[in-house]
Amino acid sequence: FPCGGTGGPFSPAVAVADRLRSLVPDLAIDFVGSRDRIEWDVVPKSGYAVRSVPCAPIHRPLSSWRNVRSVLVQFLGLLKALWLLARKRPRAVVGTGGYVTVPTCCAAWLLRIPVFLHESNAYPGLATRFLVNTLRCASQVYLGFEEAKRHLRGDKLVVTGNPVRAGILVKHQKADFGRGATGALADVFNDGPSRDRDSFRICIMGGSLGAQKINEVLHDCVGGILTKFTKMSVIWQTGQGYYDEVDQDCGVFPGRLAILPFLHDMPLVYSSCDLFVCRAGAITCSELVAARKPSILIPSPNVTDDHQTKNAAALEKAGWTVMLQEEDFTSRKLLDTLDGLLCDNGRALKRMQVALQDAGENRACNDIAESLASSLEL
Repeated sequence: FPCGGTGGPFSPAVAVADRLRSLVPDLAIDFVGSRDRIEWDVVPKSGYAVRSVPCAPIHRPLSSWRNVRSVLVQFLGLLKALWLLARKRPRAVVGTGGYVTVPTCCAAWLLRIPVFLHESNAYPGLATRFLVNTLRCASQVYLGFEEAKRHLRGDKLVVTGNPVRAGILVKHQKADFGRGATGALADVFNDGPSRDRDSFRICIMGGSLGAQKINEVLHDCVGGILTKFTKMSVIWQTGQGYYDEVDQDCGVFPGRLAILPFLHDMPLVYSSCDLFVCRAGAITCSELVAARKPSILIPSPNVTDDHQTKNAAALEKAGWTVMLQEEDFTSRKLLDTLDGLLCDNGRALKRMQVALQDAGENRACNDIAESLASSLEL
């Protein structure tokens, strides 16, 4: 499974790998990533080995001089991937996005190893477009959105939706959600407000890498939020790159505020939180719907084709979220939005929770894993 860079590629890869392992217990599964990216730390904690292949992003515009270095690094990555795959001889390579997907899948194609791809966004990333439209190396391409078909060529495209880990699905959520929590999370679960009908838990995160704007706004108002909503506790994921910059002394709220660089046990977090404030990446949106969790979404303005705004708009239309544009996202706006959701005994939030019950069941993980097992005769 070559994937990485952010949680967008590796989260569906881990989900499918987990399902494949349950279908074929003796199947050996390895991941391919980059030593300086988040997957190098996170994937081993999910129970899988990760191998290193050099990779680099392609910069815009394509004529940028920085792409000279990127092409050289990707070529080195191709050589390393050829060596790795020739030595391992896997039954297949399953790419879910990220820079490392290109050299690894190219190497697999040259070695005649079957290549399968998953694209999570409505507008496919550059890696997927290159591998499908230019190289045409994929035996099957699984799509998160029907709209992605408009941007890809060939007859090997199948819409499955985006896979999420089994523990995130509402039917698998933990009733004893506090068990297994450690560190700052354990303080919130064990010492925070008791889980009666008036208590409330919110998770605020800016994606796996964090988001500077969300961190800045929350730093300004988290004390005000916890002072105003006395039965609320907050789990705040800053992102590894921002954790040291965040002032850990945001007021004295024992057991009500957990500040962490990264959340490793997302099934635990989805089980225990009532509302999420976060970016609108395709995988995040899929997880929110699968877990039946209301949200406040702040689309990132720094993504291709503004696809996060489209993701958030679709959820808002269904009544599952409130969308705030980053330019309008301030401490006052966040406080007002929370007040609007929680006032009048949380009537607006309850409407979102009821609307989410009509969302279809997420079967993408099962469908992709079973398709792979069938295609490879595992």
